Amino acid sequence: AKVAFVQCYQRAAPRDLSALWAAAAAREIDAITLTSSEALRHLVSQSGAQHLWQVPLFVPHQRIHDAAARAGFTTVVLTPPGDAGLLSGMEQYFDKTPD
Repeated sequence: AKVAFVQCYQRAAPRDLSALWAAAAAREIDAITLTSSEALRHLVSQSGAQHLWQVPLFVPHQRIHDAAARAGFTTVVLTPPGDAGLLSGMEQYFDKTPD
């Protein structure tokens, strides 16, 4: 047998979040989606994250929801799993939110 190793998935933290912090400070971000506790931990560990506490956060798992609430996010919305779940959760939230 011949075996070849192919790396097809890798998690890595972004190196430069300055554009995100600038957009958050300018209130140009309407929503955030996070699909892992690891991503949440990385986000809240960055200086500048305090600009995001008021932005609605959409998450597909109770554990991420609870950790985000503990971290200081004021609006954390638990959605059904997967991309479709995140989208439907955002649609429902923003349909109920006045412009």
